Amino acid sequence: QQSNGFAGKISYTEPLSKKWFLELNYGYVMSNSKAYRTSFNPNASGKYDQYDSLYSNNFSFDYGTHSGGVNFRFNGDKITASFGSNIANARFKQNDLLHDSLYSYNFTNLFPKAFIRFKMGAQTGLNIRYNGSTTQPSVQQLQPIRDNTDNLNISFGNPNLRQQFTHNINIFFNDYKVISGRNLYMSGNISQSDNAISGYDAVDANGKRTYTYVNIDGNLNYNVYGGIWKQFKKAKLNSFANLQFNGGRVNNYINTLRNTNKYYTVGTNFGLMKDKENKYNVELNISPSYTWSRTSLRPDVVTKYWTIDYAANARYQFKWKIELQTDLRYNWRQATDVFGQNRNVFIWNAWIGKKFWKNNNGELRFSINDILNQNIGFQRNASSNFISERTYSTLKRYWLVSFAWNFNKTPGSK
Repeated sequence: QQSNGFAGKISYTEPLSKKWFLELNYGYVMSNSKAYRTSFNPNASGKYDQYDSLYSNNFSFDYGTHSGGVNFRFNGDKITASFGSNIANARFKQNDLLHDSLYSYNFTNLFPKAFIRFKMGAQTGLNIRYNGSTTQPSVQQLQPIRDNTDNLNISFGNPNLRQQFTHNINIFFNDYKVISGRNLYMSGNISQSDNAISGYDAVDANGKRTYTYVNIDGNLNYNVYGGIWKQFKKAKLNSFANLQFNGGRVNNYINTLRNTNKYYTVGTNFGLMKDKENKYNVELNISPSYTWSRTSLRPDVVTKYWTIDYAANARYQFKWKIELQTDLRYNWRQATDVFGQNRNVFIWNAWIGKKFWKNNNGELRFSINDILNQNIGFQRNASSNFISERTYSTLKRYWLVSFAWNFNKTPGSK
């Protein structure tokens, strides 16, 4: 598979008054992708030389879009705002060179956008933003050719896919107090998709899965995040606390039945940091989170589990430009009914270094990663009707000797 393309953009701003401005823009994107796959079956002697047209393809995919838009911008003393829209025409051409067939698509879309900021103080403000955007189907999602790379999960594209359109709203508030050393922040985001590109799965009695792609409505994602950062100047101590809640609703089809998966994750993060310039730095952090997921086809099966990450980091500078740093993390993953194996690990790293020369431009360092030799590649995922836990090989304990030399020079310096 290979792809190439080019893009360009032109914009122009015209002042209408002291506070109002008119903005015009034009842009284009041109791209070309090619996908070529040849599959063979074994002959009587076991040699793979029998061409299989069912799992072979040769596609050329051309995409081009032209867009232009108008935006009005207002710069006031207390309010900054803008609103407008782009209009875009997108053309797709997919040529099946193997079967001599051509699929053509033509879409015209509006992309409304709006933004407003309320200035509540020198370091305090509230931002509200809306924009619409599209997601194009990929060449793999469009080409109607079976992919049997994984014999238990066979996929094929849908040439009738339409592009996905997403509405996105974002709210952000920030309040920073310089004298007291306190920062308060909150944000929220919600997105809803029309014609979302989703899966259409068929699973047989042996667990073999064949899937393609369809357009579906009703997908929703949201995220709420907030926190506070506080500095205790006399103690030279920084503290922070964050809270995050995200979730959504994802739709797909399983054996011709529509399935809705609802999910959410709530988590928090606490930390303390203390440092003395050119002497030491210490940081402690704890991050617990809870995940919940349930599908409409199996409401009796609920996936839920806790995860907690603990982290501690310390750095100390000795005399003679010698520096020592160590960090320790403990990752705890609650076992579930499906995955009961222990995945909890300690990850301990450390290094010691010696700086050289007048400006400390050189450093010789000896480091050991994963001192306890417990590191594992790990990923747990719960989405639609599919729950998975994946482990994979990763780089475990090793030691390294390195030398770094920073030889950049500021213009005008000697």
